[in-house]
Amino acid sequence: MRNAAVQLCFLMIAITSVHAVKILQSSSLQGKVYPASSVDNVWAIKGKDSINSKSNDGDFYLALDPGYWKIVVSAKYPFRSVLFDNVEVKKGRTVDLGKIRCKKGNINKSVIVKIII
Repeated sequence: MRNAAVQLCFLMIAITSVHAVKILQSSSLQGKVYPASSVDNVWAIKGKDSINSKSNDGDFYLALDPGYWKIVVSAKYPFRSVLFDNVEVKKGRTVDLGKIRCKKGNINKSVIVKIII
């Protein structure tokens, strides 16, 4: 019985370690959109891969694979969408886009932002 308990403890430690390493190596992107009511979705696009996130009071978080991503902050009328082109997401790092302000204007136009990190 004692041997089974020791083996169970080792198994739990091994599983926890694997998950901890995976979490430490995960990559992500975050930011905050102002005004919070202006954002509909935030999209990350890389080739044929895409992922989106709904804003939570202007805050957003996306878990992404490493690489270069196009980020689109899809705004609600009458605000303009914001586009970040070639955002580099590195393995095990979180990219913080900071405060993103959506401005009112012609909805057929988007703001393109070049980011260098």
